[in-house]
Amino acid sequence: MADPKDTATSGSIPVQVTVTLQSSGKGDTPPPAVAYAFTDTGHFIGRAAVDAKGSATLQVPRYQSPQMVRIVVGPAASEATTDRAPALPDLTRRAAQEQFLRTGPDVKALQASFVIPSDIWICWIRFCFVKGTLLKRIYSSGIAVDYPVCGATVYVWEVERIYLILSKLTDIQLSKISQYLLNPQPLPPGPPDPGPERFAQFGRVEVAQPVSTLQEFSVASPEFEAAHRAAASGNLASLRQALLTVNEAAIRYIFCILFPGFITKRLVATLTTDRCGQFQGYVLLSCYETPNLYFSSAISFYGFSFSIYEPTPVSCYTYWNYSCGTEVTLYTTSALAPLCPPCPPIDAPENYVLFRALGNVQLNGIYGGSPLLSGLTTPANVGQAANLYGAGYDSPFGGNVLPRVEFDSSLRALNKAMYYQVSFRQGTSGAFTPLTGEINRKYNHFVGSDLVTSVYNLGPKVVNGVPNLFEIPPALPPEGDWAFPDPPVDLANAQFPTTILPASPPPPPEGTHGKYQLKLDLFDSTGAAVNIVTAGIRYFVPTTQDPDGTIHTADASTIGLVSGNSFILTVHVDNRMTAGSLGTPALDGVGADTCGVFRYSPGPSGAVAIPYTATHPDNFATYSYRLSRGATLLTPPTASGKVSAATNPATPTMSVVSLLTQPDLTICDTAGFAEDLYVAALATDGWSRLSQYDSSPAPRAFVLAPKH
Repeated sequence: MADPKDTATSGSIPVQVTVTLQSSGKGDTPPPAVAYAFTDTGHFIGRAAVDAKGSATLQVPRYQSPQMVRIVVGPAASEATTDRAPALPDLTRRAAQEQFLRTGPDVKALQASFVIPSDIWICWIRFCFVKGTLLKRIYSSGIAVDYPVCGATVYVWEVERIYLILSKLTDIQLSKISQYLLNPQPLPPGPPDPGPERFAQFGRVEVAQPVSTLQEFSVASPEFEAAHRAAASGNLASLRQALLTVNEAAIRYIFCILFPGFITKRLVATLTTDRCGQFQGYVLLSCYETPNLYFSSAISFYGFSFSIYEPTPVSCYTYWNYSCGTEVTLYTTSALAPLCPPCPPIDAPENYVLFRALGNVQLNGIYGGSPLLSGLTTPANVGQAANLYGAGYDSPFGGNVLPRVEFDSSLRALNKAMYYQVSFRQGTSGAFTPLTGEINRKYNHFVGSDLVTSVYNLGPKVVNGVPNLFEIPPALPPEGDWAFPDPPVDLANAQFPTTILPASPPPPPEGTHGKYQLKLDLFDSTGAAVNIVTAGIRYFVPTTQDPDGTIHTADASTIGLVSGNSFILTVHVDNRMTAGSLGTPALDGVGADTCGVFRYSPGPSGAVAIPYTATHPDNFATYSYRLSRGATLLTPPTASGKVSAATNPATPTMSVVSLLTQPDLTICDTAGFAEDLYVAALATDGWSRLSQYDSSPAPRAFVLAPKH
């Protein structure tokens, strides 16, 4: 059907609108009012401000046939300063008042009068301060690092009230709720924050998923009992009434389960994240007591908008009854999210150089790298990551280790140092060799309205004939902000490829291993070595970190890590393989017959030896051995832990009776058994466990059967 405006004749009809905003009794000043005209189907016609006398004049089209027009009085719409037409739903959600007037070709003028109590117009000035942070949380070896998502657009949506949604339910939908209440199901598992992993799964780089804002509806609660009784009655009218009295949190949970697409929302604010991933602003609220807010986010690339945070179902991720001013933390998993450097302050004096980490393993977790571990450091464990994969599981480093260093911005600002160099040596004496792997930084900047990522090369560079120098990262890039789309690489200040160093003599065939040392030196803008005492520069290492992210530090010279103008750190390297094998089982010292069957004597009697081997040259590995009878895991001899002399080899011996006895104490006559073994290396590159050094022999199987 054509819009009524399309049938308008020439000329217009004036609509005189009078508005009385009643006193609040509390001294509150009424806000400015605006009169709007819409067609009966909600298309915008025009607006006029209500003057101090409470009067406004609108012009509506003179239609060829009788039509209805909708006159609305409410607050100034957010589009008032733009050419965009106001949206009727945005006004009605803020309690704007409306009247319908009949018009036609013979109507000369129209009038509308509004008396608006303070309980209504107070909703026009209801603002809510919203703040939060958009992050990408990356876990490596159980350690979490939050990277701010900067330059992203955050959309704030208001979700309608649950009781309004309940009023719209059909009998079919009520029947679905009834079935759920009679047979409740758990909340679909939204992935929780990944925690520390165990054994073979250690060390993978994980990303924290958005976490549902809902809690599971307890079937033991009084609210559930009331709703359950109503559902059991089979009376849908009674069920609808019972749902209106049920705790609202329980209804949200049910909607998350059953009607994920049933929630409606309206955009109420558009905000932008800063370099720390933070966003804040005021949103205009509807006339509810407390708002229900949902957040989404997007980023623009080359004219296209890409969603980077929009968890669904909406009802499962809505901040119900949001308390204005409360901080919300959103976690995105998107590979497109533009990451900026973490913003925690560093507790160190001016002109500091903080050797922070090897990969994602902070120095306060490395023996010899922080005063926190001074009392536990020995010549044997120095340079290992302490308890990286659990108590007692110290780890060597291997693969391509990426050191991370933080430089005080004053070094460049005051022209104290411009370049750095990281060198290595095998052992703890002799000459150092510079590391030469390329190091870059990335930065985000806008080209028009599009966010673009560019590369800033730090080195290696030749400065006045001095090779292999790297530029101390500037406080700010040429434009925009630093970005870290690939944190392991983008945060690195050097590449330490432990598997191929040294080049001469070549690495041993079994893999490089033992103590290495890394040395950090500073150079000025001319390429001359910096005297750190003269320049007032000191090296620091991390100690503790506050809940707000503040990194506390200690002077590296107090624990012997400074020699002259250099910072020197010992690193324990081990790139050797693990080994695992499953030996041949034997029944009372005798192997299986040609059919692969062990024939036991009546009783049953006898014992089966089931040998296996799990090793690493220096025991930097864990193992997991499993023996199953059919699909049933047998404990013992199933076992796991750190490899040691006890697993090189291990020979568990099980009686035939114990192997054949089922949980109900009945004894199998014949049973098949399967063995499998996994040996996982504890070596890490600082971000991930080096699973390429794992071992997993082919599974074995055997059968126990009585002698004929």
